[in-house]
Amino acid sequence: MSKETLIILGDYLWDIEEQSLSHISTDQSITSEVKNLTNKQQVLLCQLYDAYPHCLTKEQLITAIWNNHISPESLPQLINRTRKTLNDKDKDIIKYRSNLGYSLNIKQADCIQMEKRQVMADSFFASFFKRFCLLGVAVLTGFNIYNFYDAYTDKEEYINLRFSKPYPRIEKTAEPDELMLKVGSNECIYERENKTLTCQ
Repeated sequence: MSKETLIILGDYLWDIEEQSLSHISTDQSITSEVKNLTNKQQVLLCQLYDAYPHCLTKEQLITAIWNNHISPESLPQLINRTRKTLNDKDKDIIKYRSNLGYSLNIKQADCIQMEKRQVMADSFFASFFKRFCLLGVAVLTGFNIYNFYDAYTDKEEYINLRFSKPYPRIEKTAEPDELMLKVGSNECIYERENKTLTCQ
């Protein structure tokens, strides 16, 4: 049979290339629930799929999966784990036929190939949007930290000015808009109206 990349196994869409199972809901749409297959589970399913609709004996599966380096008792354990992953409680997906071996009960998934691609595209855009949002949060956080630091330094400067001691060598003059300051040995006149300081 020609090899497809998407196969329906019970309630799951098996993506052979991705080694993953996507859950199919009752309305035949693909949900976001994804299970990954182990390498041995993938080999088991691929062997059964390649042989479809024929059965493979226990010996053929053991040779294909383990290359005869493991005991036959491991095959039933692998099949049980794979059935559990597929929710194959009734043993309808991986079938055992007495004196023949194991076979796979599958459906072609051409009808939902496009939907799978759409789900993957949607998931890519969702991931991109999530990263974009995280980047925006990081930028805003950096901007807020900068503003906090700027406000903190302004506050420190204000406190220093507010509680600083006035210059001790200021005296009033006869003119109400003038003050006399002594800077070193010089006497200076500060005119408030013009905001000028004239030293002699």
